[in-house]
Amino acid sequence: MSAATTLTGTYYISSRLGTYLTFTDTNSGTNLTTFQYSGAPEQQWVLAPGTGSGVSGTAYTVKNVQYQTYVSYNATNNPANFVGQSSLPLNWFVNVSNVSQSPSQYLFAPDPSFASIWNDADGYTSNNNPVSLESRNSPSLFLLSAFQALSARLRPQQPHLHPKQGPLDPLDRSGYGDDLKDNNDNN
Repeated sequence: MSAATTLTGTYYISSRLGTYLTFTDTNSGTNLTTFQYSGAPEQQWVLAPGTGSGVSGTAYTVKNVQYQTYVSYNATNNPANFVGQSSLPLNWFVNVSNVSQSPSQYLFAPDPSFASIWNDADGYTSNNNPVSLESRNSPSLFLLSAFQALSARLRPQQPHLHPKQGPLDPLDRSGYGDDLKDNNDNN
């Protein structure tokens, strides 16, 4: 991801299987799961710049709009490496998997090595499929679709395939469903 790319904004995040990241309640430790698209606030995510000292420009916190809790990971008593929920932010490193691919697909990792990344654990398209950290050898790529408040209850036709309308201001993503990638990659 080049320095010109910023992912700060509110998104729906879908897996390679077309299911969407979802929190189902406010309980700390609840698994991050994937569900079929509903457009509800529990499927909307705010990516904000990472926090703390020494954090690179590719680190973001991922906060759920409905529950105001963060995507987190705790290795303690978690043999399946499930990604979960916390009231405390955790930095996630985000990188474009292949900049020449359209739409852009993103990797999410707990550290900049990307040795372990988010994976829709069982690969099911049914509801309530947990997200876990897996070796990068079994990649799971995620698509970011911009959120427009007025369209929150409408299902986008093809949320991650909608043609780009032009350069997007990271703070004004009025092109709901636009693929977000570095504008310099369009050349």
